[in-house]
Amino acid sequence: MNQVIFNNRRCAVICERYPFPPRDGITIPVEAYITYLIGKGFAVDLFVLSQSDVTEFDYTDLPASVNLKSVKIRKYGIIRRTILELLLIRPSFHCFSILNFGSDEILSDHYDVCISSPIAACGILPEVEGSSTLKIYAVNDSIKLVDYNRGSFIHRIRSMFSGYYESRIYKKADQIWVQSQKDLSVIKKYLLPGKVRTVPNGVPNDLFNVSERSSDHEVAFVWVVSLTPYYKSILFDFVLPSFEELERRGYRFNLKIVAGGCMDEEVKRAVSIVRSVTLESSYIPSLRSIYEYADACIAPVFKNYGRINKVIEAIAAGRPVIGDVTAFNSLGNVPLLRRAVFEFEDMTQFVAILVRICESPDILKAKGVICRKYAQSYLSWERTFRRIDKLIGCDDETRS
Repeated sequence: MNQVIFNNRRCAVICERYPFPPRDGITIPVEAYITYLIGKGFAVDLFVLSQSDVTEFDYTDLPASVNLKSVKIRKYGIIRRTILELLLIRPSFHCFSILNFGSDEILSDHYDVCISSPIAACGILPEVEGSSTLKIYAVNDSIKLVDYNRGSFIHRIRSMFSGYYESRIYKKADQIWVQSQKDLSVIKKYLLPGKVRTVPNGVPNDLFNVSERSSDHEVAFVWVVSLTPYYKSILFDFVLPSFEELERRGYRFNLKIVAGGCMDEEVKRAVSIVRSVTLESSYIPSLRSIYEYADACIAPVFKNYGRINKVIEAIAAGRPVIGDVTAFNSLGNVPLLRRAVFEFEDMTQFVAILVRICESPDILKAKGVICRKYAQSYLSWERTFRRIDKLIGCDDETRS
């Protein structure tokens, strides 16, 4: 396909977090979309919802051609947010006021394309409704699925209302981009099917070149995780007991937990009990440095939605992933993938896989080669960009 460049087209990108450098499931796709748009010749205005002053952003990685605009917001108090949500007036993630833009100023200029991500950024643009702007909401995960999978009774009840909130917001969009078939199937139930598209995240190309580890060392596992309350419970009830059992049986290994979120004294104390487990801050200069250390990655996810970025990054780096079935959301039932990863259903199976790896670490090398082969075929951003070409009219076939 020939490269099609548009030098006179403009795009607004509205996001909840500053995406340079990208560090999580929200900022990774936004940074990739901006890179794609610049490559197509678009002039890009980047609007970032921010509770801080724009001068606090790190400009080091901001492309020179991007015009950055800070949309300063003030979140409502928890009582007001709760009342508005219960009365079906406004969901909690849209309970804020904009301080430095009027309702008709955010998109006062004409844009050919407007991409908003994630859902918190998708409800602030009513003034573009009905205009010629192509309005795209890249929503990462279905909020209805997120609430339901949190497991508590309150969240299950809340998930009943999430479909209402989502459908009301998404009606303003021309296209809704989601990460997985699971998200697509849920959102399609209350939207016109023609609006929803699966546009999965890719992986940075430099991960394809992470070198193999030598075999003259203890097996090194890594777990990249944001320690939200949900994953803290998995740490306490699943991960640490499993590796404590491995240590008790006399196996030699290392587990590095690269953790964001709450690293409180309770977490540090629990981790210190297992001698071969270390805890590290998630602020790391490059993804490569994470996977250069590891022989394999663990992914006890247990949530049936979305695409797990750390899983696809590990696969691209040639590091086999040990995960439950939901760790491989959106990756498809591809035989090549099943040969590249380890799947478990419960702690007993998880420990059995860890034992197998510690006893026969050479199995990781063969699986690592298959991982990289799968990633190069299915997980590159170039593959996703070809799909975006068709969706926003930037390919030869669409333009002819």
